[in-house]
This record gives sequence, structure tokens and C-alpha cells, in this order.
Amino acid sequence: RHAAAEISPVSGYRFVPFDLAMEVLVEAASEVPQGCFVAVRLGENLKQRRFNKSTAKYYFPLPQEKGKARIDVYQLVGTCSVPVDPATNGTEEVNAISGDSSDIVKLRVSTCNRDLKPEDAAKQRREIEAETKDAATGYLQKHGIEEKLADCLRTMLRMKPEDPVEFMCKFLRGGEPEAVQE
Repeated sequence: RHAAAEISPVSGYRFVPFDLAMEVLVEAASEVPQGCFVAVRLGENLKQRRFNKSTAKYYFPLPQEKGKARIDVYQLVGTCSVPVDPATNGTEEVNAISGDSSDIVKLRVSTCNRDLKPEDAAKQRREIEAETKDAATGYLQKHGIEEKLADCLRTMLRMKPEDPVEFMCKFLRGGEPEAVQE
């Protein structure tokens, strides 16, 4: 159940209020380095902010079905700001400067208004998913992971060890796994 979009009187940004919400509370269970950010993605919604305290609470529209929330913890490399005007399109070249001003990341940022149709958004999502899948496949191929796992499984099934997990760990570390006595 969603209400119509509203303009925030504080930030000027458009947001869609929701009646039923999913609360995600992130708490530090160990020491968190200074300057970290926590990002939480639930479905298509992403919320992030600096993790200065030992907890951070996020509210999302209630999901329609069971799923997983992705939590990313990261540190800031640099920061900058660019003008955003819904009435005009623009491109800015900016420097994202780190806190100690030693590193500068140069960026070109373009903004424009788009009438994004649901099918266009779905296509964009599919393209991003395909890029992610290609990157994962490339990583696995680069390191020969699929072949190593297949060889491990074939050997494990032939030897039938008492502890298959320990066998796999030893095999993948390059040790000599022991055969099972039948």
C-alpha cells in the first residue's frame, strides 16, 4: 500500500511514503573502523549513511515476499557534490577529494530528466545483472575455480571420505586427502 509521491519540505527531494514498513536495524557486534558507511539494499530500495554510532536503523517499504537484505560496509575514498536541477540537463567534471586531500578521483557526472518506462527500467536491471554475471564468470574462469571444484567432487565421490567437508578443504588447499577404508 503506497501513497502518492510527496516533496520533502526539508530536502526538496521527492519520496514515496508507505503505510507498512520493514525495519532493518544494523548493530555493530565487533569494532567497526572509523569513517565507515553502511548501505542496506532491500529489493530495489537502497539506503546508506555514515556508521558513526553502534547502530543504524533503516525503514523500507514492506516487501511482498520473503527475501534477503544486502548489507555493505565500506569506507569513503573521496567526496564531491554536483548541481542537480530537474529543469535542465548538465555535465560537470569534478574532483572527489579524500579526507586527507592526498588522493583525488576525477569524475564526469551527467544529469538529465528521463521518462523511464517500466520496461526500460527492467531492461537496465537486466543489463546490470548480465554485467555482474559476466564479471563473476570471468573471475571463476581466471582462477580455474570450476575445474578445481569439479576435480575435487569427482575425487571425493570416488574416494568417499568419512568427512567430505574436511576432504574438500584439504583437496582445495593442495594437500593429500586420505582414502576411506571400506
